[in-house]
Amino acid sequence: SAFIGCSSIQSVTLRGDILPLSCLFPDAYQNLSEVIILPGTENLVSGFMAGCSVASRVSFPDGLVNIGERAFMGCTGLKDVDIPPCVTNIGVSAFSGCTGLAGNVGVPNGVTSIGASAFYDCSGLTGVVIPPSVANIGASAFSGCTGLTSVDIPDGVARVGRGAFSGCTGLSYVNVNAAVLKQGFANVFDSSLAVRVVVAESVANITASAFSGCSRLTDVT
Repeated sequence: SAFIGCSSIQSVTLRGDILPLSCLFPDAYQNLSEVIILPGTENLVSGFMAGCSVASRVSFPDGLVNIGERAFMGCTGLKDVDIPPCVTNIGVSAFSGCTGLAGNVGVPNGVTSIGASAFYDCSGLTGVVIPPSVANIGASAFSGCTGLTSVDIPDGVARVGRGAFSGCTGLSYVNVNAAVLKQGFANVFDSSLAVRVVVAESVANITASAFSGCSRLTDVT
């Protein structure tokens, strides 16, 4: 209860691996405008900043490895995030509902897993770069990202969860790999998309029913 009643705090500098801000600053966390995470933090706790709808800026430390589940869920004020290159895991619902995120999100070349619903409903995103280090994209990871216009899924991605890009109605181009075809295009994206599809050159086999029900595909290479 160290900071109970401190409702006017607007900026905090602290480690991110102890407690969520809602526990440390129960009367101020929703109004925080700036959060600076101290060096030495390797793991952000679950729900670290969840619900901080005003914060528009977060400073990540070098050496951060894991962004915990729901770490920034509902942080609608965030305009952009610069994920450090040491991060290897983006947890479940880590940035879910961050509708203020705009432009491109660069996932560092070292991230191996993007958790389920990690960027769910980030409708302002127009682009995302998925590096070849990523092996797993969780279910609904980018579902509802209506601003995305293109997606390139690298060969190294071995598993793509169901509905990973469902509701991405703005897509006009996708590059798919074997993992997507195994799951079925309509189970990863939406069968109703009017979209151009390029199958990666590394794909040796197109599985049965890979494009079943996709009546609006405009072009497949």
